[in-house]
Amino acid sequence: PRSSFMITHMPPAPIFSVWIEMVLAVILVFMGFMGYQAKNFRLDASADTLILEDDQALRATRETANRYGEQDFVVVTYSPKEDLFSPLPLFCCFFSTLAMAGFLGLFGWEVTVISSNFISLQLIITMAMTIHLIVRYRELGEAFPDAENKELILLTVSSMFKPCLYAALTTIAGFASLVLSNILPVINFGWMMIAGITVSLILTFLIFPIVLIFLDKTVSDSSRKPAFPLATIFARFTACNGKLIMMVSTQSRSCSALLALHGLPW
Repeated sequence: PRSSFMITHMPPAPIFSVWIEMVLAVILVFMGFMGYQAKNFRLDASADTLILEDDQALRATRETANRYGEQDFVVVTYSPKEDLFSPLPLFCCFFSTLAMAGFLGLFGWEVTVISSNFISLQLIITMAMTIHLIVRYRELGEAFPDAENKELILLTVSSMFKPCLYAALTTIAGFASLVLSNILPVINFGWMMIAGITVSLILTFLIFPIVLIFLDKTVSDSSRKPAFPLATIFARFTACNGKLIMMVSTQSRSCSALLALHGLPW
């Protein structure tokens, strides 16, 4: 049976189509404007890097490089078997990054070597939000196989907005602590991340349903089980040992607070 939410909260088809066209037009105008302003995006790689010359982490990195003699990286790639949703996270990431570049160019905000990390972090956060929406859409597709595509999209967005909003707010709160620093590039990096996460949240929840509404409904194969269900194992452990997890996390926070107060090295 269908969810009562779908029946009572689904807008009429003409109104739904008008809203889709309006939102799509606003997104196109906004992205066109931000894409034009992106030409003013500037990356300053000059004297700001001198701030890190006395940094302890930088010295440790250089000592490690000198000890082992190489700075090789291991790149792990994954190719999904289903191609339907593969471009969608990249689509959201591209427009979120483009909008943020246009935002910085519009206000003449220079990006230094320190604050240039906001691009990779914004890509990660945007991709995580999009994947959460995709997983929820597929779960609802399996739970309501007779539901229409727009019903699944509406229920996906409405059910995932609060979790993604809270995740974005906690991440914003973490990066907001950088604003209290006395180093100007670090302060700018904190403000850039606050703005970038906000832009990613808004655009992801606008672009995802707009793109998905033009695609055919797709339901994943529920009979196919993962070879090693690590997420399922962790979920069952968390559900059965909630009190133990809270106790251990509380003790860990207390120990961290004591170490911070006494100024002990990690």
